[in-house]
Amino acid sequence: MGDIKMSFNTRDGFRVRDALSLPCLAGAIVVAGEAGLDRVVRHVTVMDAPGGYDWIRGDELLLSSAYFLKKDPDIQSRLIPELSRLGIAAIGLKLRRFLDAMPQVMIDHANEYSLPLIELPYSVAWIDIINPVMSDILNSQATILRKSKESHERLLRLVLAGGGLGDIVTEVSALIERPVAIADRSWNCMHVSPSGPYREHGRSLASLTSEDLQQAWQTGEIVDHAVLPNSRAGLGLFMAPVSVGEKVYAYLVVSQNHDPLSALSLTIIENACTVCALEIMRFRANREMERRFRNSFIEDLVSGNFGSHQVMIRRAESLGWDLAHPQVLLNIDFDGFERYYIEQSDYDDIAIRAIKDRFLQIVESVPTASNRKFLGADKSDSMIVLLPYDKNIEPAEARANAMRVAECIRSEVERRLAPLTVSVGISRIAMTLHDIPDAYRQATQAMALGRRVFGPNTSTNFDDLGVFRVICDGPGTDEQRMFHDEWILPIIEYDRQRKTELVHTLRTYFQCNMNALDSAKALFIHENTLRYRLNKIEEIIGKQLSSGETALNLWTALKLHMAMHPELSDH
Repeated sequence: MGDIKMSFNTRDGFRVRDALSLPCLAGAIVVAGEAGLDRVVRHVTVMDAPGGYDWIRGDELLLSSAYFLKKDPDIQSRLIPELSRLGIAAIGLKLRRFLDAMPQVMIDHANEYSLPLIELPYSVAWIDIINPVMSDILNSQATILRKSKESHERLLRLVLAGGGLGDIVTEVSALIERPVAIADRSWNCMHVSPSGPYREHGRSLASLTSEDLQQAWQTGEIVDHAVLPNSRAGLGLFMAPVSVGEKVYAYLVVSQNHDPLSALSLTIIENACTVCALEIMRFRANREMERRFRNSFIEDLVSGNFGSHQVMIRRAESLGWDLAHPQVLLNIDFDGFERYYIEQSDYDDIAIRAIKDRFLQIVESVPTASNRKFLGADKSDSMIVLLPYDKNIEPAEARANAMRVAECIRSEVERRLAPLTVSVGISRIAMTLHDIPDAYRQATQAMALGRRVFGPNTSTNFDDLGVFRVICDGPGTDEQRMFHDEWILPIIEYDRQRKTELVHTLRTYFQCNMNALDSAKALFIHENTLRYRLNKIEEIIGKQLSSGETALNLWTALKLHMAMHPELSDH
């Protein structure tokens, strides 16, 4: 495929200076407004009546004999500002018959508004100007259309050949000779074009934060950002939505390098947005099909809904995964996911799916101790992850490795998806396929109880739950409440009425293995004060802490209280 030559670096099309190069205007003189010679000319019109403003549409080369200007200083004063407002490309006047010379006020205004003011050859007929200018305008427009078609076909061939969003961005950057990036719906930059002759601007584009991009879009203006160290140069941004229907999936971001984008460049960007939308939809369709297949497999696996090992092994192999090894299951659940998105202004299925896709990417990027591929699938607002391990690995090592993976995932979510956080539950090792449903139950229980007892944004191993596995299998039953009220509620009420800290003291006492000296040190009180508090607890419940049964019941009631009131986990 041959390269497409792009020769329009500012505003493309047929310009005023191009018209002046035609033989019919060889004798024309630019009297003022030379700064506007790159204005684009799309039409030619003649105006000799004062009321001709009504028929001006913009981008015209306006020709006139100056009849309406003779002996009328007021019209002469208002002409250039009014024509500039209407978007005239240039005005050409014939002198001698009605005007002997260009009025100074028109010269001054032409320079002020950068509107070319041209003295036309007196002997040239209007038709001799109009025909060649319009012919070249049409040729220029045809060239732009051809190049636009070629660029669109080039982008389509790129996608059909397997090119992704990064390849499209690189190609668009080469076509329009500007740095280009694509950001997702949340304004996170996904791809930036490689450095070229515009390296500094490309680096600047890559340095923009999601807040910068969001601000640029919301203001609807060119935004200047000093993004380079020790640089005073700002960065002009042009942003175009990549959408299907009314749904926006991404944004194409272009550095303007302080120069306006050409009409051809704008057309290429528009075409690129369409191609990017097609690629996004293709990718999403493939990803969705893969996700459904993976989710269906995991659902059958954790529910025990499979007929034979061989069927599940073949399904696993189709996902590039080996079921021959023992597995540890992780249940990773967003903390308050629904509440978070209800609070967002752009709450919809696309936003939810985008977050879950980024969540999956985070999970898949976490290394494992075995370096084996692990399988992850989403289930509602949770992610189920299966970590494979060798059969000869020590259980303690497997649990430690699983905890490291869980903590890495949790910290990465906190860093990359803030303010969202996750709670992670870790199962025991599932040695066979038939152990996986139990492992899933364990991981789910560890996640839910860990969140209740230890708070959100934590990782909890099932084996670390201890007695919580027994007393909190569905916390809040009548029997549990009765037990709680019998043993711990009197102490709670005493604390509430007298502003004491007996519950906290009791908890610390148990944490220190009922060692009075260690407990006093942990509480920063004297040992005698501790013994006074313990005696007060015995007085309230009417039982002795030295009794093993009493200590067990109090400890269990205290754990149950913590499960029912997770806000106390940090106290």
